[in-house]
Amino acid sequence: MASFSTLLAWLDIRADEGRNLVLSVLGAFLVIAFVVLARSLREALYLTTYDIKALPYITAAVALLSLPVVGGFMRLLTQVHPWRILRWLAGVTVAGLCVLWPLATHHAVTVVIFFIWTALATMLLTSGFWIVTAEHFGGA
Repeated sequence: MASFSTLLAWLDIRADEGRNLVLSVLGAFLVIAFVVLARSLREALYLTTYDIKALPYITAAVALLSLPVVGGFMRLLTQVHPWRILRWLAGVTVAGLCVLWPLATHHAVTVVIFFIWTALATMLLTSGFWIVTAEHFGGA
């Protein structure tokens, strides 16, 4: 148990921060799990529908679409508390996945929308989570 106390002291985790630490680690786990699962699903679904030679084009499309999306996300962060944005973003992401997933195996264009939706959502959810976490622990 002394090594655990040493680790907590080295990480500068105080006694009243245990709950926040556990919630942050759980949140990070869920975000990373979503990133890995979403990427696996979107690429598997895309490659079963389209030729592998088309993968660079969809990747480039995601990169280009991410520019205005991230710009809007940054502007929104200056106007609304990040925690509210993160909750709203998670809800919109889940609602979009509930609509897209059943259609993704029936229409080729839905596969493209699913790919772009999950790619942008993982980027924004990951950024939003770390912004909220940093703000919480940074005392800002």
